[in-house]
Amino acid sequence: MKRDIYQKLLDWKSNPRRKPLLLQGARQTGKTFILKTFGRNEYENIMYCNFEEDPGLDQFFKRDLDPDRIIKELSIYYDVEIKPGADLIVFDEIQVSNRALNALKYFEEKRKDIHIAAAGSLLGVKLSSPGSFPVGKVNFLDLFPMNFMEFLDGIEEKVPVVMLQEDLDKANRLDALNLKIIRFLIALGLFMVGYDYLKRANIYGKASLPLPLPSAWINAMTPLPTVVERTGPIGLSSLAKRGDSFVYLTDNQEAAAKIPASYPRISLRRKRIDVLRADGEQGSLDDDFIFETVWFGRSSFVVDSAARSEKLLERFIELLTKRKETRAKVSQSVHLVWDLNHPMPEAQKQKLITLAKATGFSLIFCKGAD
Repeated sequence: MKRDIYQKLLDWKSNPRRKPLLLQGARQTGKTFILKTFGRNEYENIMYCNFEEDPGLDQFFKRDLDPDRIIKELSIYYDVEIKPGADLIVFDEIQVSNRALNALKYFEEKRKDIHIAAAGSLLGVKLSSPGSFPVGKVNFLDLFPMNFMEFLDGIEEKVPVVMLQEDLDKANRLDALNLKIIRFLIALGLFMVGYDYLKRANIYGKASLPLPLPSAWINAMTPLPTVVERTGPIGLSSLAKRGDSFVYLTDNQEAAAKIPASYPRISLRRKRIDVLRADGEQGSLDDDFIFETVWFGRSSFVVDSAARSEKLLERFIELLTKRKETRAKVSQSVHLVWDLNHPMPEAQKQKLITLAKATGFSLIFCKGAD
């Protein structure tokens, strides 16, 4: 009966840093057989001690755990002289005697020249007490029930284990298919992670690290809604960080005055975007100028009167209609932020929604800005 673990036993024997061996495994897996076979084949003599069959062996470990005394008394008991390096001592069913188990520690510390191997079933569960475990003082090996390949190695007739060519071709095709499926699932997983990140960054504005990319590129993957309804304030700074421009329409001059003159932006070009007043100390800015400036993402604007807001939107509708006819579209999103006390006229709203979808604008309805 050939076992794969035999080579590991040979490696243990030739290891200059060898410690006492502890072979673990369930009952009837061949621990005793493999150690006896290994001892007979690789050593001059073997001293086999079974603590379950001979309970009297435990008496040799009760007085003290001196390895020299134990070896001397066991040699007399079995009438076998132990030659260091040439003979093997086997302690079988060592779980019966915790003192014998603990003695392995002293064999490792004081008699490294003695080759000693122990075997036990359910070791660590059924241990006699009191006592301790020789932690770090033994080499462990686990023996499992015989597998199919070991069974084939053990039979007398050497029948080669081969597959039919038809089965081999089928297995190769299935392996190739499995590899393609794995690659697809990995690619799909990476895509879903990227898509979720872009969605959080673009639609919800909750990404911890916004990407310095044109929002039009991100919108191709996760389109920003054309109309956004907010019951609370809108974060104008978050729009600027996207690299977008906005026109903030309000009739609250006090709130409009609190909006800073610029916002930081995460962009491949400029680091900040200016926020200009449509009606400032230098006079009123032309509607066409405002439109062209936000179209190319150069600046954002604040309009702080209802009359000017409605007039500006009418002009924007005219200009957006012309851009739609030429199929022009902004590279960075432009947001028309409506924060007036009265709702936008429905006809005007519907026109802007249609034009916004075609040109890359968006309508945001909110209550305040921060």
